[in-house]
Amino acid sequence: MIDAHAHMDKYGSALPRALAQIRDQSILTVAVSMDVDSFRETLRVSETEPLLLPSFGIHPWEAPRYAKNLSGLDSFLELSPLFGEIGLDHFFVRDPEHYSAQDAVFTYFLDAAEDQGKIVNIHSKGAERAVAENLERRSLPGVIIHWYSGPLDLVEGFLKLGAYFTVGVEVLRSSHIRELARAIPLDRLLTETDNPGGWEWMEGETGYPDLLNQVERTVAEIRGMERVRLSAQVGRNMTGLLSRGGIAPSVWGHGQPASEP
Repeated sequence: MIDAHAHMDKYGSALPRALAQIRDQSILTVAVSMDVDSFRETLRVSETEPLLLPSFGIHPWEAPRYAKNLSGLDSFLELSPLFGEIGLDHFFVRDPEHYSAQDAVFTYFLDAAEDQGKIVNIHSKGAERAVAENLERRSLPGVIIHWYSGPLDLVEGFLKLGAYFTVGVEVLRSSHIRELARAIPLDRLLTETDNPGGWEWMEGETGYPDLLNQVERTVAEIRGMERVRLSAQVGRNMTGLLSRGGIAPSVWGHGQPASEP
């Protein structure tokens, strides 16, 4: 299975259980980060876990802490095989004074992704049009739109930009997400959990990687197809996308540096 967006650094004492599920169920997992410290922890966890792909990002909620020293991120940008979680948030972040910092950090990461030929994993809540406008100005090897919950009429524009969309745990509860899961072309569909926090945000309890079983079953039912076919296609989508960013899943977790910046 594919978990295209998870926060492995957030599991704390529950990490052994999460890692055991990833190993036992062979879940290829993109382990995103929120800031420098979370990337360091994600790197540490992924060093011995070949099914984890560590990803450096500055979440838009954290952007004000980094916007005035963007060059200080360069060593982490070089180290990371792809970038995420990055993006814009005009939904949970209500103070417009924070938006300029979000714009600065997002622009810096997109410029680096274009220069270095790296995939980006994007948060777009409440700022979907602005995210699309930023992507239109660049040529990137791959784009993952994480947990998209915006208007259906913007999906086509993202598809024309080559974007892939994740469907995660909210498909178990939301009619809008179910509609999106039906509308996304099969060859652009990915699965995710955004755990441990995704399920906790919805249900008040820690989310684990094995929730992907429910996600896959539900998406397959929505699309009127066998789960095994859905799972295989999502796997092909992910491996094809990563190959365009120069990443081979067979070496995930291997060759990490002994110490990070």
